[in-house]
Amino acid sequence: MASPQYHTITPTVRPPCHPPTAETAAFTPTRVCLRHPGYTTDNILLTLPAVDGTQSRLGLHHRTLLSAGAIISGNKFSHAYLSHDRTARERVDATTPLDGLLEPGDYWLQVRGYELPAPDQTGDGLEYRRRHTDQERDSTDPSMPPPPPPPPTST
Repeated sequence: MASPQYHTITPTVRPPCHPPTAETAAFTPTRVCLRHPGYTTDNILLTLPAVDGTQSRLGLHHRTLLSAGAIISGNKFSHAYLSHDRTARERVDATTPLDGLLEPGDYWLQVRGYELPAPDQTGDGLEYRRRHTDQERDSTDPSMPPPPPPPPTST
């Protein structure tokens, strides 16, 4: 019977941290921020590093940010989209395909049916908050009867 062979196990040790140099201190990782259109500008839903692309052009995969936003919004995958502005006048999907690269910066998560009114349509945003609250209450109220079934289709 052959004797078993034993291998020396070397623990993996992280190299020691070094103080920052001028080169490493000047490096600021690029980020993509996902914002809520109804929140103030200092309130961010999610920040992800822009690690996709190449060294000369970093960004974040469009579908990745959209999927994260859809999860945050209660799994509204079929209703969520991104915009370059709070009022959804500049949709991201009009300029960047879902498998495209989003440049670092700010994006607003929009959910169809919950868009903010344009600033010239309302003065205080109270109507948006009332409508948003009413829709959430209607969609989550367990005492509400289920919607009627769709009419049968003729073939």
